[in-house]
Amino acid sequence: KIKSEYIFYTPKIDKIGVDGIMKNQVIKHLKKHNYRIIEKNISSMSIKKYCTSFIVNSIQGLVFVNQIENNKFSNHEIIYNILSKFIH
Repeated sequence: KIKSEYIFYTPKIDKIGVDGIMKNQVIKHLKKHNYRIIEKNISSMSIKKYCTSFIVNSIQGLVFVNQIENNKFSNHEIIYNILSKFIH
C-alpha cells in the first residue's frame, strides 16, 4: 500500500541534475517503504508549493536545502527520519 501522506518529487533528468547512484538509492529506499515518487519538471515558479527540499550525491549524502531564491524550506523531522540513513 502506498503511503499517501508524503509524496516525493524529483526533477526530470533532462532538465536538471544527474541520474546518480545516490539519487537512485534514495528512490529505491522510498519505494521499498511505499512512498510515492513523481518525476516531473519543477519550475522556479512552482518551488513555493514544496515544504522541504534536499539534494543528494555520493560525497555529501543527503543535504537539506534551506532556501531557493525567496522560498524558505523547513527540515521536517519526519522527512529527516525517513531519509536518515542517507544523511552523513
